[in-house]
Amino acid sequence: MCAFSQSDMNFENKLFEVYEPGSSNSTLMNINGDKLITYPRGNCKIRDNYAIVNLFGNAFLYDSNGEVFSYNEIYFLKYGNDNDKFVVRAGDNYGIVDKSGNVIIPIIYDYIFPESTFKDENLIFVRKNNKVGVINIESNEVVVPIDYDIESCEAFYETNYASFKLI
Repeated sequence: MCAFSQSDMNFENKLFEVYEPGSSNSTLMNINGDKLITYPRGNCKIRDNYAIVNLFGNAFLYDSNGEVFSYNEIYFLKYGNDNDKFVVRAGDNYGIVDKSGNVIIPIIYDYIFPESTFKDENLIFVRKNNKVGVINIESNEVVVPIDYDIESCEAFYETNYASFKLI
């Protein structure tokens, strides 16, 4: 007997998670019924046509054809309607890659905050050397210099892109 993970069962995604009741493992499958990977249940997030599986200290990105790439960590980037970019960690550094693993934002930052809170969703907070700033995901342009203290800074910035407050 097999059960579908209700939270991840969306056949528009072309990926879904199945498990046997009583088993501690799940299997990621595509819409054709191909088994892509088996892993401990609870270690997979599915969004659109992609799944991120966390396994043995690494994260693997799968599309409906199989594994695309792996890093130490991978996060879905909340980025408008364009859901084919991912925040990744390699060693101690973070960057942004596309669905093929091509680097969009260099993997040089101490942290990239995957949740965008800007009016213009091309913008994202980054941290480097305990300072924060904002970069444009599409152009890799630094919109707000990475000069602001994380804990004590209160900075206001207006550009063509967004208005925001760092606290």
